[in-house]
Amino acid sequence: MLDVAFVGGGPAGLCMGHALQRAVPGLNFQVFDRVNSYRPAGKHLNTRQPPVQAKANGGGLAGWYEIQSLLYKYLGTEHVSFSHHFQGCVQEDDSVAVVFHGQPSVRAKLPIGADGYFSAVRAQCPNDGPPSFSGKITWRSRAPWKEGLPNKGTSAWQFRGGNRIGIVYPIPGGQTVDSGGANADSLRSYERSRMPRVRTFVENETVHAGLHLKRLMPAS
Repeated sequence: MLDVAFVGGGPAGLCMGHALQRAVPGLNFQVFDRVNSYRPAGKHLNTRQPPVQAKANGGGLAGWYEIQSLLYKYLGTEHVSFSHHFQGCVQEDDSVAVVFHGQPSVRAKLPIGADGYFSAVRAQCPNDGPPSFSGKITWRSRAPWKEGLPNKGTSAWQFRGGNRIGIVYPIPGGQTVDSGGANADSLRSYERSRMPRVRTFVENETVHAGLHLKRLMPAS
């Protein structure tokens, strides 16, 4: 039986596992993630604050994949189980059975949900409803650096127009991550005339956002 079962192997779940590993040596824990393996994605983190700073070699902006890879290495690969899609929890006399789709259940004294905004663990346990929608939409992508984009170590580019904003961040390794945001009502009115372009920008991560931001988010 596990002492702690973390559902969700993103930076939050991996950080909590690493913190417990250092605070309570010998603790029997496991991190479960639904993905088959970690891969580059369009997310990024500001690593200027502890506890990630020491692992990120100086802080600043780092890719989500790079943070996961570092924490995965320091945590120990034996403590992370991939391909575990959480299904639910069943309370037992002295533990909780954590149930997965197509995988054996595990028993743990304490399950911890680290599975994002729409947490399946939170939906079952506190059952306090879904997150509140702020009225803003954000989308991200990641692509290799290209000529004309910010160089590694430089500040981010920002494009603003009305209620829309786009930012291109250079990150280590010759990559950039792009973040776009818009007020939902503003985007709905804008998409009526330019939806094909918006759809390509949002869905096709191979299209570098920095090449489209000026057209997607024109000056007011």
